[in-house]
Amino acid sequence: MIKPNNLVSVAAALGLVTALAGNVEAQQRYKHATGPSGGYWFIAMGGAVNVLNQSSLGVRFDAIGTRGSGENTRAIGGSKSMHFGLANIPTLYNAKNGLGDAFKGRPAKSMLILGKYLQQRQVFYARQETGIQTVIDLVGKKFSLGPRGSGAELANRNILTALGIFDSVDRKYLGFGASGRAVANRQIDAFASGNSPCTNPTLIQASQSRPVRLLNLTQADYSKIAAKYPYFSFATCDLSVDSKLREVKGFAGSVNVVSFGTYYISNDQVPAQVAYDVLKSLLTPKNQQNLIKVHKSWRFFSGEFEEIAKLGMKIHPGAVRYWREKGVNIPSSVIP
Repeated sequence: MIKPNNLVSVAAALGLVTALAGNVEAQQRYKHATGPSGGYWFIAMGGAVNVLNQSSLGVRFDAIGTRGSGENTRAIGGSKSMHFGLANIPTLYNAKNGLGDAFKGRPAKSMLILGKYLQQRQVFYARQETGIQTVIDLVGKKFSLGPRGSGAELANRNILTALGIFDSVDRKYLGFGASGRAVANRQIDAFASGNSPCTNPTLIQASQSRPVRLLNLTQADYSKIAAKYPYFSFATCDLSVDSKLREVKGFAGSVNVVSFGTYYISNDQVPAQVAYDVLKSLLTPKNQQNLIKVHKSWRFFSGEFEEIAKLGMKIHPGAVRYWREKGVNIPSSVIP
């Protein structure tokens, strides 16, 4: 028989165990994909993880470096080995429909959209000394598509394919930082990646070594691209769009490019309350302003879901609650 004094001890021990168990549960960890080193996703999403871990949400977030949109989408919407991150429309389109090398026959059915991060521009650039003027001039030239499995690789592959020159380009698959350095060091001739809106650190740094030229797409080029891949839009890069183009040595004026949406995504393993808390924390005025200081791309975050609706995708229940509270008119087709 347990004596009264011992009953008190047992009860206290059980209370401690319960408290510890509750603390373990409260400290559940979520893996937050970032992006490749040298790209702005790595910087911007690293900032997001810092904000979330300082927000007393009762859970913890681990920043995980990735190769970009393709890996993020497979890990979040496919294997569910990660829980939050960015992905762009070319990748999401393939993932939703089970297309391309990464998703053929294996659609990522678990991915859910939290919000639109931004509309980014795919900017092609080459060293001026190469004489390359337009994207079509890449025929026979050494061009990095970006790391295999990244959103940059897929976007570049689709653009070059639509223009009919994919097989005629000397293709390399280098990381973001490595691609910029290779352009500057004359190891390759050109590179293109999704920028916010038109620049990133890799482009600016490459131009400081040797002047670069941003490559123009004609309206005829765009028509070919949009006919095959309708999620691309026609866009412009000039100083009115991105003042940091002043830091690109060799930039001479306005160029035409294509753009596409980038989205903040999660999956159906993440509870609605956690998804809601994540959005609410990141987008409080104070936290969003701090994130904009980390990277300017954070100022574009929105509840714009028309593009997602056209592609038949769904948003997270926690996001439905958050954006409704903000007065956003959510298309009914995207609500799960």
